[in-house]
Formats: sequence, structure tokens, C-alpha cells
Amino acid sequence: MKLLEEYQELIERDSVEISCLWKYLQMFLYLLCAISGYASSVLFYTLWEQIFGGNCPLWAKAILLKEDIELDDIHGVCKINSDWWKYIYIDYQYENICVVYLITSFSSCIFGIVWFTLFLMCGKGGYDVTIYPGPWRIVFPAIYFNLVFTIICIYTHYNLQQGYKTLSKNIKNISSEIYNMCQIVVDVSDCEIIRIHMNIYNFYTHNLDYMCNIILYLQVPSVVMMCSWIGGLVILISRLIMINDFRILRIKIYELKEE
Repeated sequence: MKLLEEYQELIERDSVEISCLWKYLQMFLYLLCAISGYASSVLFYTLWEQIFGGNCPLWAKAILLKEDIELDDIHGVCKINSDWWKYIYIDYQYENICVVYLITSFSSCIFGIVWFTLFLMCGKGGYDVTIYPGPWRIVFPAIYFNLVFTIICIYTHYNLQQGYKTLSKNIKNISSEIYNMCQIVVDVSDCEIIRIHMNIYNFYTHNLDYMCNIILYLQVPSVVMMCSWIGGLVILISRLIMINDFRILRIKIYELKEE
């Protein structure tokens, strides 16, 4: 026999040879995206509207109005439990950042449900005739979408973390200035910052402890949402690199000699 030709082809792997984890783990992460996105949107809307009165707290700049303090009775300002926050001006410059975060969180909920449904309808991968003959075809558009949305989630989560931290740091710096003027210690805990803004906008709530911790509660679903999209992207890329839905078929063609 003489070898005439030898080549390889990628053919679809039978779905029974593919682990169900590729499908169900991806679905689980999309479910987390939906749940965490909904929780983030509700908590952030509460922070934005019910505490900061519709003003975006992210990257806001707090300024101490020293001129007003000098005109008023300095002894009254320096009294314990005085309304020293009235001498703070907060410049809310970046409302669009809050809009983007709220839209991203709500979109995570919607798209998480959409992709969960799509992967639920498709088979495990490879060649499957149950619903769609080639369920692996969903992998490529899912990778593109996950990549874009992962970048957006990382961007919005960074703005949430660092943006609120900037406002908190500015107010704490102002407390140092007041301490230098009055020689008293001003309580500027995270809860105090929340209370200050609720006083500014005349909000009242029976559940102040919940409002004080809302930024901590918000960070949990925000991190989960970001990590879920990252995890989903990693699984999809791993599935593509490992060529899990295909196998290599080696083909050799021989020439048979007649006897």
C-alpha cells in the first residue's frame, strides 16, 4: 500500500462525550449576574435618591466654606453636636457616572436572564439534535458580549468604589480642618456621612442602621456582578481554547495495488 494523502479534520464531538458542567456552570454564573444586577440597581437607587437626594455622590468634591464660618459665631460652630455640616459645600459634578452604573446594573439583570435562557435552550455542546443541531455556535457571540460587558462592569465598579471613597475622604479631610479651628474631634464615620446628607435633604427614616450600611451592602452584589461576568468570560474562552466541542479526525488515503 502506498500512502497518497494524509490530513486532519475537526468534526463535532458527540454531546454525550461533553461534560454537563460546561453548560450548567455557565448558566449558574448568568443567574448570579441577573440576581446581583437587580440587587445592585435597587441598592444604588436607594443610595442615590433617598440619601443623596438625586445627586450623584461618586467623585463628588466636598469644600469647607471657611468664609461663612468666620462670619458666624465660631464658638457656636465648635459646639459638640452642632450642625457643622451646614458649612460644607458639595460639588456633584458627575451625574452621568451614576446613570451609567444604574443602567449597567439593570442591564446585567436583563442580559443575565437572556443568556441564561439561551444556554438553557441549547444543548451541552458538540453535536446535539435535541433542540439545535450545533449548540456550540452560541459560544462565539457569548464571548464577544461577555468581553464587552465585563469591561463595562469593571469600569462601573471602579467608579463606585473609588468615587464614593473620594467623597468620604474629602469630608474626613474637612473634619481635620474643623478640628484645627475648634480643637475638637468631629465624628465623620461612614454612618455620620449618611446622616449628614439625610439631614441636608430633610429625609427621615426609622431604619437608620440600614441606611448607614447601605454602601457596604451595595459592594457585595456589585463585586458578585463583576466577578460573575468575568467568570463567565473565562469559562467561554477556556471552552474555545480547549476545543471542547470538537475532536480531531485523522484521515489517511492509501493506494491499493492490484494483485
